[in-house]
Amino acid sequence: MKKNLLIALSILVLIGLNGIRAGEVDTDGAVPGKWTMDLDAAKKIAKEKKIPIILNFTGSDWCGWCKLMDDNVFGKEDWKKYSKENLLMVYIDFPKDKKLVPEKYVERNDSLKNKYGVKGYPTYIVLDINGETILGRTSAGKEKTPSTFIGELSSFCQYTDSNVQKYIKKLKPIDQKAYLEIVSKLSESSTKKATHSTAITALEKKVLNLGKDIIKLQSTAQEFRVAQIGPDEIKKYQKIKDELKKTTTALQLWLKSKPQKTEENNKKYHKMNSEIMELKKQLSAY
Repeated sequence: MKKNLLIALSILVLIGLNGIRAGEVDTDGAVPGKWTMDLDAAKKIAKEKKIPIILNFTGSDWCGWCKLMDDNVFGKEDWKKYSKENLLMVYIDFPKDKKLVPEKYVERNDSLKNKYGVKGYPTYIVLDINGETILGRTSAGKEKTPSTFIGELSSFCQYTDSNVQKYIKKLKPIDQKAYLEIVSKLSESSTKKATHSTAITALEKKVLNLGKDIIKLQSTAQEFRVAQIGPDEIKKYQKIKDELKKTTTALQLWLKSKPQKTEENNKKYHKMNSEIMELKKQLSAY
């Protein structure tokens, strides 16, 4: 079953679908129910019309799951009817064909990916009418339909101001107050969670960069020490370093080729890994 699904997704990437196509995505301006790359315009209309925004992080020309959702959900009339009345839709694309995204959106798209901690495609994030508060996030699913996806989005929007006001009209004044207090605390906690999540993403990036800096500085310090012990040792050090780079690159390329899990390949992996560890040990002596 899993193998058949992967084959189907591969075919979809090759032949395309009836979902979102290049001509169906505006690059400027925004109207409810139509995909646009213009987030600023969508935020403005969202405030005016008091409807939320869905961000679609996609890889339009290579992502099989994205194309599956385009066909099974976004290409259907039920979805088009719903979105026209209820959503601003922003298309944040990371295609292989760079011509599909105007230059003015390339850097912004990367910034949004980092801001919302997007790790895979597609990722769908729903924002409140202020264009900032995250109401919910979801992804693709082979069983998803317009009805089920709309259900997900509706659950995200249950506590928006407009929906809360509609609900409390049915309540007694004392119950209205109690419910509004609960929703207020819920909103406060959600905002704090989003803030902390953003901070964590930023810290993870900072830690990653610091790790790279440490490796570079360790190498610089090592080379400084080597330079103090004469030309013969420098040649020996450089030879070990070159061999380590060569062996590491060979292992990475081999693993990238996704070799079969056989006893022979297992021995090959351990042999190459042992060689790398030994070369690192030799370098550490400097």
